[in-house]
Amino acid sequence: MEIPEVIRPLILAAKDLGFRLFLVGGAVRDLLLGLKTIDFDLLVDGSALDLAQALAGLEGFSLVSLHKPFGTAKILCNGHPVDLASPRTESYSQPGALPVVQYPVPVSEDLLRRDFRCNAIAVELTSSGFGQWVDPHAGRQDLADRKLAVLHPLSYLEDPTRIIRAARFATRLGFTLADRERKLIAAALTDERVQGMVYRLRGVRLGIELRRLLELESWLEGAQLANDLGAFSLFGLAKLNIPETCSLQSKDWLLRFAWLLKANGQSALESLPELVKAFQIPKSEREKLFRVNLEALEKI
Repeated sequence: MEIPEVIRPLILAAKDLGFRLFLVGGAVRDLLLGLKTIDFDLLVDGSALDLAQALAGLEGFSLVSLHKPFGTAKILCNGHPVDLASPRTESYSQPGALPVVQYPVPVSEDLLRRDFRCNAIAVELTSSGFGQWVDPHAGRQDLADRKLAVLHPLSYLEDPTRIIRAARFATRLGFTLADRERKLIAAALTDERVQGMVYRLRGVRLGIELRRLLELESWLEGAQLANDLGAFSLFGLAKLNIPETCSLQSKDWLLRFAWLLKANGQSALESLPELVKAFQIPKSEREKLFRVNLEALEKI
């Protein structure tokens, strides 16, 4: 796997400062699949906060933010955003709750908190271990088999946003969801703490995942898969009746969501304002979205 040119100055600087770096997650997945990636997540063996602050004093680097509770930082490397994180563990007190975080931990333990096995792969970028894989869950084999699988049976219950993410990745990457995954998703959705959770917990994150799903080029296919999985129950919606084709030309995710709701009758569409409020879209933006989108929707 060829290391992207954009992060090479960061690798050299980290080595000079005595830090070990690992490329992890979606960037590794996409590079192994031969896909273009612009988002780089790097694990720092030690303190990502210390590395970010040390880099901020070097030419070509600037500090964007530090998030001490999670041990994460965002920097600019020659103008390109890069996320740094200390390896951490996460535990959940209830479905959809914010995780309890502990860091630093070994890189292999950090991979346990990832959503899917194909995203739980790391490769070392610095020191004598350059190019060595950390792949304790056979994520590279899942990539070869083009399938999605979570790391443990309670994964979808601990973080139900992963159900929408499963539909998005399966659609975007052309991967399959095995029967085991569908059964685990169905089991998670039977938990009463999960139904309609957008109004109680994680409304922002559910909105973000829905937006990413509906911004796909094959968004209708993604929505149909999410619907088949029962994912819209997270938004307090019954299973939708989604048409096989859509004449809607807009790429606006909220208009696409409104179209899905409108296809299921006025009562479904009337749930949109409360849902968008739960997504915590700023009021000024929310009002603009409704004015533009609902006017466009009336023309469909």
